[in-house]
Amino acid sequence: MVWGAISYDSRDTLVVIPRSLTANLYVSLVIQPIVLPFMNSIQRGVFQQNNALPHTDVITQHALQSVDMLPWPPRSPDFLQSSTYGTSLDDNSSVIHSQH
Repeated sequence: MVWGAISYDSRDTLVVIPRSLTANLYVSLVIQPIVLPFMNSIQRGVFQQNNALPHTDVITQHALQSVDMLPWPPRSPDFLQSSTYGTSLDDNSSVIHSQH
């Protein structure tokens, strides 16, 4: 897995996560060395992450207590995969073929 951060006019280092992500690993590899300095370097920055378990863990929330956070809605259709809508990209009946 690769983790990255962007803002309006900058970006930060990509972090390669070598194994399954836990809250402790997320805080030690991403939050402390990357997110906190990055958020301190930009003006009026707001951090957002999804509701993955390592992101919502108490350890992570404690590490991010000084950061302005934008909440991630738990079940917004805007953030769901297309398969949730009852269609499959593998289903040929839903594919439109060009005649050109």
